[in-house]
This record gives sequence, structure tokens and C-alpha cells, in this order.
Amino acid sequence: MFNAHALTDSTAAVPPHHDHQAPDANELRALATPLADMLAAHSGLSVQLAVPHARGARIVHHVFRPDNTLQQLETGRIRPAGSALAAALGTRRARCVYTVEEDQPDTASLATSLTDAEPRPWPVALALVGPRDALHPGTEAGRRRRTMLCETADALADALTGG
Repeated sequence: MFNAHALTDSTAAVPPHHDHQAPDANELRALATPLADMLAAHSGLSVQLAVPHARGARIVHHVFRPDNTLQQLETGRIRPAGSALAAALGTRRARCVYTVEEDQPDTASLATSLTDAEPRPWPVALALVGPRDALHPGTEAGRRRRTMLCETADALADALTGG
């Protein structure tokens, strides 16, 4: 059974971030790695963590799909303003944003901000990336992965805020 909160004890080595500045990319990666690895393993899809950028969202952490296929590291890349990651960073109302990749029509992204509660500690978004049918919100597989994504985002938000 998938339980993202079970891993929050393993992130205790990294102190929670209590000031009002966003944590840097290295701190985000340190907190996110065990949770993102577990999400990728259970979902079978790629996981991306992003922060805002002037042109959309900058990926600060990327976990490959666990299927041994040839993949390219996305860390450091900018996702455009219309991407799921950028949309999730820009809204406080929508829990999950689903988009189809413009440059790869068979690929979709499902993204969420780390928390939809007020006040949001820092604008950080988490996404699953993979085949459209695996993430489509109208399918059972898509709904199951949405639940995994939201649970992981909540656990990571708790780790960031010390909650």
C-alpha cells in the first residue's frame, strides 16, 4: 500500500525550513528524494519537482521512470507557462492540473502545488509525467495516481514546514 507519510521520518536528518524564505534547490532535493523515489516506484512514472521561473517552472529534481528505458534528465529545464507544473504553481484553488505535453502528444503531466491550504509556505509543485492514458483523470489509473501524487505532495509540504 502506498503511504507517503511513512517516509517523513526518513527526512528528519534535514532540518525543517522555518524562516520565510523559500528553501534552496539543494534543500528541496534533499527533502524530496525519498518521497519522489517512492512515488516513481509506485506509480511507474517520472516525477518532477519545480519552482517558479519567469517563463514558467524550473525543474529542480527529476526521478526517472523505473522501467529501464532510455531517458533524459530534466533537472534545470524550464517548463513553459502552459505546462501542468507552471499552472500548479500559479493557482491555489486547483488541487491537480492535468495537461498534455505540446511537444509530445502521447505524454501528459499531472501536477499539484505542495499544499492548497493558506498560507502556502513556498511555491513548489510536484508532477507525475507519463503516458496520457496512465494519468487521464477519467480513468481508474489516473485517479489512483492523482491520489498518490496528492499524498506525496502533502508529506513533502509537512517535511518542509516541520509539520
